[in-house]
Amino acid sequence: MTTIPKTPAIDWIDMETWPRRDHFVAFTTALKCMIHTTVRLDVTNLYDWCKHTGHRVFPSTVVLVAEAANRVPEFRSVVADGKVGRWNYVSPVYSIWHDDTETFSSLCTEYDEDREAMYQMVVRDIERVRDARGYIVSAIPLNMLPTSCEPELDFESFHIQPVGEAAGHLQSVAPTIIWGKIVACDGSRRMPVSVSVSHAVADGYHLARFFDRLQKLFDATDVF
Repeated sequence: MTTIPKTPAIDWIDMETWPRRDHFVAFTTALKCMIHTTVRLDVTNLYDWCKHTGHRVFPSTVVLVAEAANRVPEFRSVVADGKVGRWNYVSPVYSIWHDDTETFSSLCTEYDEDREAMYQMVVRDIERVRDARGYIVSAIPLNMLPTSCEPELDFESFHIQPVGEAAGHLQSVAPTIIWGKIVACDGSRRMPVSVSVSHAVADGYHLARFFDRLQKLFDATDVF
């Protein structure tokens, strides 16, 4: 496996030769829109593997979602100063819940292709800020991958869409990935996973590729 450099960098796209140029222009001007899709994935293998190995389901899911997203170049898109590019990698921003205040705090763990190493970093980061309170409790890099977990919600559809000035922010083309409650169904366990992404940089085809890769990671014999 090729190791991703640990310094975030952007590979800028040549707009004159980019096959998606006309689509990008259309979907950032007259036809501004987002794509929102929710798919129920089978997490039976992941759930059983976690119970067998002692890994925690939430940090494991953060790791696998980050890997599946990084494998789809369109999910690493960035727009700045009128230019379009792709990060060499994106790091997941995720949230932890506080029962005492019924609020959440967001943090980020740098992406690592070594799944076990990243899992240990996610667990470490969660424990490090568990007693912190506030919206943001760690540094959030520009090459972020926004994610969230709604463990008590078995949803059919879920999306967060930037509005107003936020819609024009540098990271507005980054996908937002949300997963929900794991539900037992006919001998298996299913979990809804929702993706929201700017149509300027991705189509349904790219979402399908992400879901397919994530399902394969969930199904792997040796998850890590």
